[in-house]
Amino acid sequence: MISSFDPKEFVARIRQAFDGKTVDEIAELLGLHGKRAIYKWGSGETQPDYDRLIRISETSRVSIHWLLTGEGPMRIEQSRGYYLSEEAILSLRRSLAKVIDEMSDQLQTRPRAASDTSLTSLKKRA
Repeated sequence: MISSFDPKEFVARIRQAFDGKTVDEIAELLGLHGKRAIYKWGSGETQPDYDRLIRISETSRVSIHWLLTGEGPMRIEQSRGYYLSEEAILSLRRSLAKVIDEMSDQLQTRPRAASDTSLTSLKKRA
């Protein structure tokens, strides 16, 4: 059981998390056998189990904490900060590759000491 759980607010947050989708659409996205389960949550007759909370969170990309309390960042991206689109990840990889290449070029032009641990020599060892 979730202490101080407000069932009506919880269902309102579910609807908000799914950006105005109907209860039927939300139930389908969550793999429920109809909207009755959501209505039961709203009336306080039942509460979702932990696995269902995870499913709601993952499907709608909202934090479980926000879903239950209405507090903190709503979207997972806002609370964790490491969920990036594939395009953003590729852009970061290209940027990092460019920086590594520039560092390698700079390291190759400097005089080397006997105990050189430059990026280039480390790459050769790997």
